[in-house]
Formats: sequence, C-alpha cells, structure tokens
Amino acid sequence: WPEWQVTQTFDIKPLPNLSKQLAALIIALSKGWLGSFVPMSKWEGWDDVDGALWRDCELLTSYNVVDFSLFVNVLQRTSVAHESSPGLSAKDGCITEPSQAAIVCFTILDYLVDFGSSRKLESSWKGDKFQAYGEKLMHALACIGDLNSVGCQAYHDYGSILRAGNTQSKAALLGSETFRKNYECQVERPKLRYATKKVISGRVPVWSTRITDEPVRSIKKDNMFVFSEEFVDLLPEELHSAGWSYNGSGYDASVASWLQDAASLNKG
Repeated sequence: WPEWQVTQTFDIKPLPNLSKQLAALIIALSKGWLGSFVPMSKWEGWDDVDGALWRDCELLTSYNVVDFSLFVNVLQRTSVAHESSPGLSAKDGCITEPSQAAIVCFTILDYLVDFGSSRKLESSWKGDKFQAYGEKLMHALACIGDLNSVGCQAYHDYGSILRAGNTQSKAALLGSETFRKNYECQVERPKLRYATKKVISGRVPVWSTRITDEPVRSIKKDNMFVFSEEFVDLLPEELHSAGWSYNGSGYDASVASWLQDAASLNKG
C-alpha cells in the first residue's frame, strides 16, 4: 500500500494499570493528529469491531485469562493523489475515518496469563486491577472511541500524567477528580538501620539476618561470625489531621482528597 503508512502503535491496558503508551494514545486523541477527526466511535466499522472485541474478551474471561493488552495500529494516508485502499475492514479489526484519511486497527495480545493465586494476590494489592478485567478493557476501548463519553473522565485526565514534568502540570493532575478518586498517598521518611548477620561456617555455611535499629559489636569466635551492615530503610511516617486514616503502612484516599482540594485549580 504505497499511499498508506503505519505512523503510530500503542500497546495498552486498562486503568488502574499505569502505562505511558496509554497516556500517549490519549494525548494523541485529545491533542494530536487523531484529535482532528470526529471521535473514533463514529468511524466506519466501529460497531462491528467493538462487538468482535467484546466476544473475544468474553471468551478469554471464560478461560480465566487476564492481563491481556489491546494493540492499536494507526495507518495514515500519505498521498491524496490516489484513492487506493489497503483493503482493511472491520473483519480485520479495523475502522476507517469517514474521509478515508486514516485507518485504526485493534487486536488483543498477550492472552496467556491465567488468573491464578499469584495474580489474585497482585490484584488485591493493586486495587483489584484484574477483577472483571475484560469489562475494564472494553471500557477502555469505549473511552478511546470517545473521551467525552459518560464514565471516561479518568481516561480523559490520565493523559496529563505523561506531561506532569513541571509544577504547573503536577498541580493540574492533583486538581483533577481522577486524582481524588483513584490515587492514594503515602508519606515515608528514610531511616538508618542495620542488618545484623550471623554466619556459621562449615561444609555448608549457614546465614541468618535480623534487622535492628542499633548496630551490634562484631564477634568472631570459632566457626561463628556476627557483624552489622548499614542500610537505609524508608519507613511510613504518621501525620495527624482530621479525617486522615492511617493503617500502619499508609494512608487512605482521604489524603489524596485533601491534596486535591488544596491544589485545585478552581482555587487559583
């Protein structure tokens, strides 16, 4: 297809997964070349591709598969002198911009991860990231189709994370509802601690280690050697304010809510 060129590719996963490629796609849809067109949900073939991906996600979910990706290929027409088509349609997972200036193709990748015990544990640690995973991926697709759709505010805001390199951009992120609802804050302070190690020599040396706040005096006797090594540990630090809940290792989302309120752009 001499008049067509793959100009961008994105390998994305749904929120709450954090991915620069997801942010880059959102920026392309809101600020870039793709943003100059009508929303993708109005492109030719969208409903058919959306339905096919739904069926794929339902099939993968029935086999207890999670953590699969949505791979996005963006093709751009490089010449207007010819009206040739690359022959890609909804049957190939592709949608076409109404003026034929662009084609975007979708496919699912990395579908070999089973939702076993280790993934369930990871999911519980990370905000149930794998629960209803297929539905989350399809919600991401719906928001890619139109960032201004109902329920897509988190995706609309997420693009600002990639650009949060200066104070103003970071304040904009803190001021968003996405920050209030989807982020938790932790405060940590470095502390000098000691790894006290005991080595008992023999045919197979035996090591044991315990963490202490004070060093121990080095001991070398017969086949035993005891010594301390310094290291820096980041420990959660408790702060006090009305409504902040501290569980011994971090804070709940009310701290993020407080930061959001303090940094809100509505307050200048």
